[in-house]
Amino acid sequence: MAMILIVDDDKEMAELLRLILRKYGYDIRLAFGGKDAVEAIRQQEPDIVLLDIMMRDLDGWAVYQLIKDIADVPVIFLTAYDGVENKEKARKLGAEDFLGKLFLRGDTLARRIQAVLRTQQDDLVH
Repeated sequence: MAMILIVDDDKEMAELLRLILRKYGYDIRLAFGGKDAVEAIRQQEPDIVLLDIMMRDLDGWAVYQLIKDIADVPVIFLTAYDGVENKEKARKLGAEDFLGKLFLRGDTLARRIQAVLRTQQDDLVH
C-alpha cells in the first residue's frame, strides 16, 4: 500500500483528502504546513506528496525545493490556485503533476496518483 503525504495548512481540506484517498486503499499522512512536511519526510519518506501552494509558514514552491533536497519523492501540486502560470512553474520545477482543488473528484485524483506511482515504479525497473 502506497503512503501519501498530504501537505496543506487547511486542516479541513487535508482531512477531506485523507477520507477520499483512504477509500482507494492508500496509507495517508498529514502535514499542516511546510515545516511539518519537511520533518515528516525526514522521518519516513512517503511514496508521493500532495502539496498545496499557498500556506502560511512556507509556500509550496519553497517546500518543493526543500523536499527535493532531502528525498527523491514524486510531488503533485494540489491547489486552489490552478492558473496557467502556476501549472507552468510546477512543470518547470519538475513536479509530476498539478491539479486544481476546485471540482476535483476523488476518482480523478486517485487515477492521477496511480499514474505517477506507476511511472516511478517503471523508472526503478529500467
